[in-house]
Amino acid sequence: MGQTVYVIDDLLAAPGKGRELLAAYREHYVPGGESRGMTLEKIIVSPPLWLEEASNRLTVLWTVAGPGGWWRQAAQSRYDPAVGDFWASIQDLIVSRTRHFGAADADVAELDPSRQSSREQIRGHRREKDLAAVDGAAKPEEQDAVR
Repeated sequence: MGQTVYVIDDLLAAPGKGRELLAAYREHYVPGGESRGMTLEKIIVSPPLWLEEASNRLTVLWTVAGPGGWWRQAAQSRYDPAVGDFWASIQDLIVSRTRHFGAADADVAELDPSRQSSREQIRGHRREKDLAAVDGAAKPEEQDAVR
């Protein structure tokens, strides 16, 4: 699948900490995101000036290659202690953070799992080792261990 999935990080900096948050994100989070297959498209600072007594919002736009790319980066980040360590290290710089996912309107129909075969849906939403159980390669008693 060649559709692009957008990963949008919305970070609200602690008052006066926007510039420091951005520097930490670029130095410590971006290299890991890129190693997990994410491509940094842009970072938007809002408002477009560094605030000293109020909060800047950083909107970070990443892309990944289709649902498979999203699942790969998500699984890798769950098992990478550096990700949790990074977020813990910046807790004094950040008020809140959220992550959203989306696609261009032209790609939504192709990304819709209801339009795909069962096998394609599973491949887009499961780890490769799970596919062994779906394909029947694992014995029923082994299927719980595979998951």
